[in-house]
Amino acid sequence: MKFASTLTLSAIFFGSLSSVAHAATELDNAAPSAGFSYFGCVAEGTTGSRRALTGPSFTQSNMTPPVCQAHCSSYRYGGVENGNECYCGNSLTNNGASGELISEADCQTSCSGDSSKKCGGPWTLSVYTKPAPLPPAPTCGDNSKAVPFLRGYNPSLTDHFYTTSAPEFNHAVGALGYTNEGSVGHVWVAKQPGTIPLYRLYSSGAADHFYTTSASERDNAVANLGYTFESIIAYVYPRATCGAVPLYRLYSAGATDHFYTQSAAERDHAVSSLGYANEGVAGYVLG
Repeated sequence: MKFASTLTLSAIFFGSLSSVAHAATELDNAAPSAGFSYFGCVAEGTTGSRRALTGPSFTQSNMTPPVCQAHCSSYRYGGVENGNECYCGNSLTNNGASGELISEADCQTSCSGDSSKKCGGPWTLSVYTKPAPLPPAPTCGDNSKAVPFLRGYNPSLTDHFYTTSAPEFNHAVGALGYTNEGSVGHVWVAKQPGTIPLYRLYSSGAADHFYTTSASERDNAVANLGYTFESIIAYVYPRATCGAVPLYRLYSAGATDHFYTQSAAERDHAVSSLGYANEGVAGYVLG
């Protein structure tokens, strides 16, 4: 039986939309992509209409990214949202939208015209951009400011925890029954260019630390799963860029333990032999 940890270590667990302004005739799913390439998952704004892309927009039952791209062929950006909506525009920073990338976990709604493809989410856009003019090349974080993402494990609690704080880590190892398992790469404690927050939550009932870059997953864990949000523990990249590598995420329902590792071999062993399920990539960190 797991008991609540006395750690001050945080834990990380890991609308209706307004009507679109313009209707459009049905477009063929086989329509060409018109030179677009994937940009990333972007949140809508917070003021006014909330629309990050303020050009023509439409909904249809057979929505896919190519359908939207064909409709937005005369614009720099085309974004699909909530499965069946398309928005066009030349700027991503309207109505309070930042235009910054967020977690791909927030753009996982299946497209109404092809369930194997993703078309954004509620108030989030899967954005495509034309190669000309290209958006500015990504600016990487300052690697000299990255710190180790320390990993500990408590066998009596079957709990892994991760922290950027050496004093917190040393207290956990020295006084709270955790063992030092080294680090799982390097992250930042303050925002760097191109990075997104890694949230930390904790469930005292499950004695489980959970980490996620998804704000919607964080909020659901707090509202429905018994977790408490504690902090932004780190900043990581949302994709493989600037030399970053995947931080894999796994979960054991039997042990109620979230586990994160850079090692594909360790991930595969945990799945095949230790009762963990592979939950994808939590974010991208420096080696």
